[in-house]
Amino acid sequence: MFINKVQDNTRRGKFIYNNAGYVLLADIIEKIDSVTFDNFLNENIFKKLNMTNTGYYELDQLPENTATSYIKTKNGSPRSNIYSIDSKGTGAGGCFTTVIDICNFWDGLFSFKIISEESVSETFKKHSESDDEKYGLGFWLTKDEEYIYMEGSDPGISCISLYNLKGKNIYTVISNYEDNVWQMARDYLVR
Repeated sequence: MFINKVQDNTRRGKFIYNNAGYVLLADIIEKIDSVTFDNFLNENIFKKLNMTNTGYYELDQLPENTATSYIKTKNGSPRSNIYSIDSKGTGAGGCFTTVIDICNFWDGLFSFKIISEESVSETFKKHSESDDEKYGLGFWLTKDEEYIYMEGSDPGISCISLYNLKGKNIYTVISNYEDNVWQMARDYLVR
C-alpha cells in the first residue's frame, strides 16, 4: 500500500522507493519463521499491540464490519474496487485496519512492545533524503523532522498516519474512496 516515490539526491546518489523490497522482506520472514507473513504479523504485532480490527484477509472472507472501497468509473459513478486489488495483501500492502488500531500501533511502537528503544531510534533516523522529504526505515520524516509518517494506497483506498514526535499526537486520515488524504493531512497540520 505504500506509494512509490523516486527522489534525486546528488550528495547520496539516487533514492528509489520500491514495493518489491517489502514483498521480498515478507518472503524472507516466511522462510525464516516457517509461517505465513500475515500470521507472523498477527502474532508478533497485531495481537501484541491490541490491533483487534487489523489483518490481511481474503476479499471473499472479510470481517463483518469491513467497509467497501470504491473507485470512480469513467462516468464518475462509484464502483467497488474488488477487481482492482489483490485478493489478499502481501508484504507490499493490502492490510485492513482502523484508525483506532493505527493509534494502538503508534502507542505500542513508542512503548517498545514490539522492538527495542534502540531499534525505534534507528527506524526513525534519517537514512536518505531529497530536497523535500526524508526517509527512515519504512517510515517517512517531514522536512523539519517534527513528524514521522506512514502512508499507503491502492485503487479506492488511501491512508496517511503521522506521529508528532514533540507533542506525541497522532493524525490519521483513512479513505475508502479516491480522496486525497495527503492534502487533507497537510491542510489540517498547516492550521
